[in-house]
Amino acid sequence: MGQKHQTPLLDELEKGAFPSFVKEIKRAAEHSDYAQDLLGQLELSYKEKVTHW
Repeated sequence: MGQKHQTPLLDELEKGAFPSFVKEIKRAAEHSDYAQDLLGQLELSYKEKVTHW
């Protein structure tokens, strides 16, 4: 598997009262390098407040 990214900002989204898309991506990342990279890219987008798509 690929590199595991640290995702402190995305972790905060999982703590909310509503189901989080982050939870589903993290579940997919257990088996997919693509999903793992998506988590890293999404975390970077939240951190820099810039879309990296």
